[in-house]
Amino acid sequence: MIIVLKEIQVKKTRIFCGMLICVLSFFIGPWQLQAAVTPNDVYAVFDLADRKLNGILEAEGKPVFDGKLFPEKGLKPMHVYQMAVSCLETIHWYEAENGMVPVPIVIATPRKYTPADVLRLAGLVLFEVDRIAGHLKIYGLDEDAAWVENKTPTHVFFKILTLYIKMNTLAGKSKISPSEVYAQMVRAVKDVKSILGNIDPARRYRVDPPRSDRGLKPADVFKKCLSARESINASRRHFGLETIPVPALDPGMDIKPMDVFVQTQIIIAEINLLKMGTGTVSVTPLPISVTGKTPSDVHQQAALMKYLLGQIEPLEKLVAVMEKRK
Repeated sequence: MIIVLKEIQVKKTRIFCGMLICVLSFFIGPWQLQAAVTPNDVYAVFDLADRKLNGILEAEGKPVFDGKLFPEKGLKPMHVYQMAVSCLETIHWYEAENGMVPVPIVIATPRKYTPADVLRLAGLVLFEVDRIAGHLKIYGLDEDAAWVENKTPTHVFFKILTLYIKMNTLAGKSKISPSEVYAQMVRAVKDVKSILGNIDPARRYRVDPPRSDRGLKPADVFKKCLSARESINASRRHFGLETIPVPALDPGMDIKPMDVFVQTQIIIAEINLLKMGTGTVSVTPLPISVTGKTPSDVHQQAALMKYLLGQIEPLEKLVAVMEKRK
C-alpha cells in the first residue's frame, strides 16, 4: 500500500489509506514490511493524529502546544517507539478517567526496533485519537494525511513528543512534575540493575553513589542525564553498537521537568538495546506513582543510574575471572 501511495505522487491521501497501512502492518510478514516502511510513512500518521488532536483541544477550549523543545539529532526508531509508548500511557489514563474502555498498556522490550514497529503504534495512536473525538462528540476533524518527504526518526520523535504534550494538556496535566520524572528515572535504574543482575546473578555491584545536593534545579538533573547518556555510549561501544549523539546544554536554556522527562525516555530506549548485549530479556517495569519528589531526588536516581552503568564492563571482567577460578 505504501508503494502504491508513492507511485501516485499525491500531496494528500485519504485517512483510510493511512489506516490500511497500519492494519496491514499487523498481518504482513516482517520480511516484507520492514524494508517497505520509512520514517516518512510513520511521520504522516503521527502528523494526522497531531492535527486531529489540535482540533479536539480547540473544541475543548484548551491551549495547543507551540513551545520550544530541546534539540536532538541522530535519534533512532527505538527512541520514537519509547516516546509513543509514553503517549499511549497518557491516552490510557485519559480514557480510563473519562469513562472509556482504555487502550491496553504497551511495553518496550529488548529488541532492535524498526520504522515498521513504530508504524504499528502510530496507527494505534491515531485510532485512539479518533475514539476520543467520537467520545467527546467532536466531528469534522482533518481526515487527510499529508504527503511528507525527507523525514528522519528524529523528526518523527519530535512529532510524537508534541502529541504526548498535547495529550497531557487534554488530560488536564499541563506540566510534568518532578515526581513523575522521578518515577521514570526509577524505571531506568531498575533496567540497568537487570543488566547487571544478568551479568552476575550474585549481584556483586555497588549502589552507593555520592549523595546529591539539596536545592538542585531541573537543569542540574538534565546535565546528569546527558552525562548518563555518555556512559550509555561507552557501553554501546563495548557491545559494538553505534553511539547516539549527545547534545550540549546551552547555559541560557530554561530547562523544565518536561525536558528531563524526555531525557528519561531516550535513556530507557537506549538501555533496552544495551540489554541485548548481555542477553537480558527483562522488560522495562511500569512507572509507580510517587509524590513529593524534588529535582534533587531525581538527580540522585540519575546519579545512581550513571553509577550502575559504569559497572557493566568491570562486572563482566570480574565474573570472567571468577569463572576461571572455579
